[in-house]
Amino acid sequence: MRRWILPFLAQLLLLTIFFTKQQSSVSMQSHITEKTVVELVSSDCLMHISSTASPDQPAIVSPATTAWYLLHTKPRQEEVALMNLERQGYECYLPLMRIERARRRKVATVAEPMFPRYLFIRLDSSDQGKSWSPIRSTTGVNQLVRFGTCAAKVDDALVNLLRQREQLMPTASMFNNGDAVVIADGPFSGMEAIYQNTDPECRAMILLEMLSKTVPMQIDAGRLLRVG
Repeated sequence: MRRWILPFLAQLLLLTIFFTKQQSSVSMQSHITEKTVVELVSSDCLMHISSTASPDQPAIVSPATTAWYLLHTKPRQEEVALMNLERQGYECYLPLMRIERARRRKVATVAEPMFPRYLFIRLDSSDQGKSWSPIRSTTGVNQLVRFGTCAAKVDDALVNLLRQREQLMPTASMFNNGDAVVIADGPFSGMEAIYQNTDPECRAMILLEMLSKTVPMQIDAGRLLRVG
C-alpha cells in the first residue's frame, strides 16, 4: 500500500466518527491531521454509516456497474482536476468545508477541500462504460488511489453521508474562545491578547493586557493572527 494512501483513510474514518457523534461542532474536523494511520474502513463501519443516513434524503441510485473511487490530485489542484474531469464527462464529487480566512485584513468565508488532494470519481467498470485511460493525463490529477493493482472503491453510503453532512456543517471560525492571538497592525501591533468572540460585523472582542490590567477591546478579526 502506498504511503500517501494511509493519511486519507485516517481522515475519512475520523470524519465519519466525528459526524455521527458530534454533529454540532466543527472544531475536531478542522484539526484533522495526517499523523494518524488507520486501516481501511471495514464493512462493519460502512454498515454503521448506512444506519446513520437521513431517511428524508434517499440515497442516489446508480447503475450496478458503477462505483465511487478515490482520486489523488496534485498539490492545491483539487478544483483544477475537478473542472477538467467534469469537462470530459466524468461524474466527480469534491467535499468542501466553509472556513473563515483573513483576506486583506478582512474576514472572508471561503470553501476549501475537506480532504486536501483527494476527490471522488464515479466510474463504470463494464465494457460499455466510459474509458478510464484519460484520467491519468488530466491536468490536476496525480493518479487513482490503488491497493495493489485494484482501484480503491468507496461505498455509496459514505459518499451519500458526506454530501448530507457537508450541507449541515457550520462555518469553521478562525479562532476559538480563549485562543492566544497577536494584533497584526495598527497602534497595538505586536501585542498579544486573548480572543473572546466575533460579532456579526466581524468585530472581534479580545482581552488585552495594559498597565497590569486586562482591558476588553474590539478590533477587526482580520487584523488578528493566532499565536504559534
